[in-house]
Amino acid sequence: MPYRLHTCLGVDKDGGKCSKLITWQFAICADCEKIYGNRATGWPAWLRDAWNAEQRRRRRSYREAKHEITFTDLEDVFGVSDDE
Repeated sequence: MPYRLHTCLGVDKDGGKCSKLITWQFAICADCEKIYGNRATGWPAWLRDAWNAEQRRRRRSYREAKHEITFTDLEDVFGVSDDE
């Protein structure tokens, strides 16, 4: 899987949304992990829900991309292009 970044899902100590960029496989940054812990079972419900929603969105995007048929694919199948 390619190296990807996303925004931390946690809330910083000042009560605002944490805006740190973190690697794809983590839900929260190291600072938020100190606040909430490193296991989802100990997180507040809103944070677990946010992470679950993010994972569902990622899976849906992956499925859509996997099954997407592009115009180029259609050109290959039907032998028609926009240039004609």
